[in-house]
Amino acid sequence: MTIRIYKGDVLDARADSLLLTVDGERKGLQGNIACAFARRWPDAFEEIAAQIAYPLPLGRAVLIRAETDCPFQAVLFASTLHHLEVLSEAEKARVTGMALQEA
Repeated sequence: MTIRIYKGDVLDARADSLLLTVDGERKGLQGNIACAFARRWPDAFEEIAAQIAYPLPLGRAVLIRAETDCPFQAVLFASTLHHLEVLSEAEKARVTGMALQEA
């Protein structure tokens, strides 16, 4: 698998899939890009996000097939955010690495 990094609006990317970060504790705790996705394609976001089985443990990821009006065939949700825990920089890197590896 090849990962390419571009500077720009990720929601305008021509890609098969998109990775969004969430706090997997419960629905509605997502990152800034996920919120921007929800504003641009509200119906698609609701349909896709409804398929996540919560709780999604920290460091885990889930792939949701997107048969919606958004341009992505699939959306990956990575549980890398946390609103209650305080993690060290090393723990944050470990959690992000685990979620990316699973994604």
